[in-house]
Amino acid sequence: MFAVITGKEAAYQNGGIFRKGYSVKAAAYSGGSYRIVTLKRRRVKWKKLSGELGAAAAHAVVCNGIELPVDCGITPQDTAEISYVFLKNAVEYLLLNTPVPIQKRRATIIDLRGVYHDLARVMAKHCALLKVVTLHRESYDHLSEQLREEFGAVMQITDVMDHPNDNLMIVSPKGFGADLAGAVTVPVVTLEPEQFKGVETVSGFSAADLSAFHLTLPEEVNLLELAAVLYGVETHRELKNFLPGRCVLDKQEMTLQNILVERFSLDTRE
Repeated sequence: MFAVITGKEAAYQNGGIFRKGYSVKAAAYSGGSYRIVTLKRRRVKWKKLSGELGAAAAHAVVCNGIELPVDCGITPQDTAEISYVFLKNAVEYLLLNTPVPIQKRRATIIDLRGVYHDLARVMAKHCALLKVVTLHRESYDHLSEQLREEFGAVMQITDVMDHPNDNLMIVSPKGFGADLAGAVTVPVVTLEPEQFKGVETVSGFSAADLSAFHLTLPEEVNLLELAAVLYGVETHRELKNFLPGRCVLDKQEMTLQNILVERFSLDTRE
């Protein structure tokens, strides 16, 4: 169960029949139900609303342009997990569909904490060589041996990023405040582009096409929060295979397919 919070501030009333400051409507979609909350007044009885929503108050999809009070009892859906899923799917799509021959494909994953083994597995499957930059070498030594036995993966494990431009891409879900200006000319795929100065980044992964769920929603709905809340429902784990609908390449929003053509084609490697 989740809730969608909508309502344009300019349309909020100062009085009228909505003394609680909102209205709640039940709605159904393919696989479940949700609540649509429409804010009606500038003053809302938040405690009453959160109590009325119950568990759905912890999984709110907040429409763009609406800011909830910090202590209102309603929590916007966390998007960290779905953002990582979209990053991983985007990386696999780019590596799988680039026309660069696999024997020439090299990539680097920066995983200082040693927590992205699933991403490394995906990358190793589509590269001739995967370099892993990590401070947790032992865990990656084990993974390297396992993947070599499974499908002949070749991994190089190090704690230093050298020869970065030998790569088709560098993937670093988390940033580390690096100024790489002049040192890196290949794209860096990340969830934290602000952490990488002076390089071209692929980031800003937004929701995939969710029309299959047949939801009736306002235009201003936050699609990433919506994808996140659907991903959290066990019956909708198929979202793990969804590609992001839009990405940001160096501050310009575009499709993943356009990024593939512009940055991962044979022409860009010459």
